[in-house]
Amino acid sequence: MKKYLLILATLMVCINVYASDLNWFSQNDSRWKSERLGRGSSIGRSGCVVSCLSMLLNAEASNPYITPDKLNDWLRKNGGYAGNDMRWQIPGEIDGSGLGLELVAQSTKYNDWSFLSSELEKGNKVIVKVAGRRSHWVLVIKQDGPSDKASSYLVNDPGMTKYEERTLAFWGGF
Repeated sequence: MKKYLLILATLMVCINVYASDLNWFSQNDSRWKSERLGRGSSIGRSGCVVSCLSMLLNAEASNPYITPDKLNDWLRKNGGYAGNDMRWQIPGEIDGSGLGLELVAQSTKYNDWSFLSSELEKGNKVIVKVAGRRSHWVLVIKQDGPSDKASSYLVNDPGMTKYEERTLAFWGGF
């Protein structure tokens, strides 16, 4: 089964995963929060994207046990980082070329509600950089309401220490 990854030039990432349930991972989980990313930063400090990708990969049958530390270890061994930055094309290789995550679309527009809504309608999950934070990413998993309202988009936020239901309205958008 193919998953699709959409990288939005430092703003939004869309991923198509054929799975009904997504596990939630906290980047602050004691099992991996101290693990080093790239050159120096840790999963606990900067691992929101790795945690979002792990949620998606874990939901996929071919990767039922991917956790942020396991994905991070694989990325480190396979050229997944350039300094502290993840090389977005590399996670798609975890299942093998053409079988893993794949870039399908991108947008760099602030609060691009029509794009976000359209990708969710296609069955894609979307990783977005949220507003009001220097660099925090969350996984948008569902739209429930008008497409132009931040409160209509349910997210899995890896920055929490304990899961709670949250929408993009928590940050005012993306």
